Amino acid sequence: MHSVPLSPLRKQKEWCIIQQIAIANGFVISLILSLNSYIEDTLQQPTATDPTPQIKIWTTLTYSPLIQTISNLFKHTKQHMAFCSTSTISSLVIAKADRNNK
Repeated sequence: MHSVPLSPLRKQKEWCIIQQIAIANGFVISLILSLNSYIEDTLQQPTATDPTPQIKIWTTLTYSPLIQTISNLFKHTKQHMAFCSTSTISSLVIAKADRNNK
């Protein structure tokens, strides 16, 4: 009823049918009325002024205390920081293999 565009007359007819079915199945009419008003209120709430989703921009930086301080300057922007380490598993394995070959 709320998601399909209906004329006011057809909407009223459908609402009467919903009430009749609910009463016939033992539902309390006040519950149905409160549910209907809740749905209408949520549909009438204004949407965000910008309907486009916010796009997050990510940048990868090598971690250091100085970089962390600099990244705090970008907290309130669309720019997000991700930190990576200089010592990765592959760099440790390659360094160990090089030491064994010498």
